[in-house]
Amino acid sequence: MTFSQTESQPRNLHSRASQNILKAMRHALTSGLRAAIYSIPGSDELRWICGDEPRLSSRRLVAVDFARPYSSGIAIYDGLTPDEALQATGTAMTTAPICTDSTDEAQYMSDIESIKQAVAKRTGKAVLSRIICGQSQALSKDTVAVALDYFKRTPNNFNILLHTPETGTWIISTPERLLKMKLDSGRISTMALAGTMPTPADGLCQWDIKNIREQAIVSDEIIRQLNKAHVHNIRTSTCNVTSGAVAHICTHIYATVDSPKDYRKLLDILSPTPALGGWPRYLALQLIRKYEKHPRQLYGGYISVEDDKIAQAYVTLRCALTDNQGRYCIYTGSGILSNSHAEAERDETALKASGLLNSILNSI
Repeated sequence: MTFSQTESQPRNLHSRASQNILKAMRHALTSGLRAAIYSIPGSDELRWICGDEPRLSSRRLVAVDFARPYSSGIAIYDGLTPDEALQATGTAMTTAPICTDSTDEAQYMSDIESIKQAVAKRTGKAVLSRIICGQSQALSKDTVAVALDYFKRTPNNFNILLHTPETGTWIISTPERLLKMKLDSGRISTMALAGTMPTPADGLCQWDIKNIREQAIVSDEIIRQLNKAHVHNIRTSTCNVTSGAVAHICTHIYATVDSPKDYRKLLDILSPTPALGGWPRYLALQLIRKYEKHPRQLYGGYISVEDDKIAQAYVTLRCALTDNQGRYCIYTGSGILSNSHAEAERDETALKASGLLNSILNSI
């Protein structure tokens, strides 16, 4: 199947990036401050947020781990300007563990075969992730430069470099919006993003049955969850989206809710979506706990950015946990169905990780 429409690329995200913001972020990474630099899809503005309390505005960022409720999230508030942050130090250094051993590829493919048998009984899906670990001279020299190099490869994504004592330092570039809500009108949008192939040179994606079925599982379940939550006027449109070296099928989903208070409730209902967990959810989570030996932490969770007008959350993927010694742990995964091929799924995870790995190893 071919979807002819492909989402357009916005302008260079970092053409206006303030050197003061970048300097403050470098300071935050070494001093233990809660801070992040990020850009919203469709904007070339690099934004700064730092602080333990909302002194400057109501804007805040909340990072939530995989399969955890919104209430467990770690917040960064709009509390310090870049100049103020350069004069500040954090109250605690990071306690986040970082894995140092990559997933064994042979074991990963063996686990895929076991999961295929398990999901076949329910015509379901489970997302099996693996990690690629190492140490990088570029990261040890300048994590900010590595992140910016990566973000240039994916200008239409939600791009963020964040640090908190609880989460550690994460580089994230995600094409997947979990939820966006306009707080004055209750209008919401989300997306079902699944199916993966290398980005074609001509922009025309020829999708096979496995990828079409995988995407249908995700979109059908998200719509089912929204109907259970009693949202109104659900509408959809489907297209292809590209994110660096890979392309996906994307179904945009629009609806309306009664109250802005529904935002956090909907996040708890939707996350983890079948795109990062699987379906049925209980079976997928059981399989993930059984076969994955590494903690997912933020991978597969989401980052929520909120102010007085708009709240929007993005699924944490195409990401790595790093530290100030230059160590990195890249998270990547693939949706396993009964008709999956282990070698193809392994290759898909490598392709998804390739852009970030290239920036980590070669950006300086």
